[in-house]
Amino acid sequence: MEKRRNRRDRRNYILSGPNDLSLLYAQADHRSEAIWQQNMEVGAIACRRMGTILHLDDIPNQIIPYLRQTGFYGIIRLGFFALDWHLISALVERWRPETHTFMFSEGEMTITVQDVGLITGLPVNGAAVTGRSCHHWSSVCEALLGVVPPNSAIRGCYLKMVWLAEEFSQLPDDSDEEVVQRFARAYIMRVIGSIFSDTSASRVNLIFLPLLADLEKVGNYSWGGACLAWLYRQLCKTTNPEVMQMAGSLFILQIWTWDCITAVSPTLWSNDNGGRHPRTR
Repeated sequence: MEKRRNRRDRRNYILSGPNDLSLLYAQADHRSEAIWQQNMEVGAIACRRMGTILHLDDIPNQIIPYLRQTGFYGIIRLGFFALDWHLISALVERWRPETHTFMFSEGEMTITVQDVGLITGLPVNGAAVTGRSCHHWSSVCEALLGVVPPNSAIRGCYLKMVWLAEEFSQLPDDSDEEVVQRFARAYIMRVIGSIFSDTSASRVNLIFLPLLADLEKVGNYSWGGACLAWLYRQLCKTTNPEVMQMAGSLFILQIWTWDCITAVSPTLWSNDNGGRHPRTR
């Protein structure tokens, strides 16, 4: 009882939100307001990501030139690391859909398209990543991947990532150029699935596949800009207190946070002089 009374007392002199609601007008429907009013269980947001993990060792040597040419090689080199659900949840509580910025006591911050480009190496200049949502997707897969997915692997415009990984797991050493390009498209689609993931964490939208038809032109699209737009969308959706799962390129957001807010960045280890020594970033 005493603890609850102290919480009520704090409300008398601590503001739960902005002083002026003319700009941050969505406070009443924001996750932070629901937490302050104790209308929801306070807990970490479940961060969903693709179960298919990409490793550099899995990349056939024949398709690496295409990954470099298209601009997707850098993001693969980031590797895999665990997501900090509590850190991302704290960021969501400070994200404002009205301004697309994080509100901290010291001021506003946000992740920019330049940040995405520096972190991932994805192209940020060029044409918008857009396309048609109405295609005969089985025919598109046959033309660009050389195989028609079974009905169990494709639903509408979504393709299961597990099938994609299994179908294109081994590239024969004697493959001709057409087969190599098909494998390159399949691998890039797996990378795209990890960037533009949804809460299913198991599928990729085939709307991106026609953009990979000419691998020489893939790098002319602003993949970094599209990645940032998708991340903004996921952040905005998750400020709804009823949403408890989040997807998108959360690993990019976490790297940006580590770089900009050093107080929450992990400790680095070095092997100097044959020992392991902690050092801060």
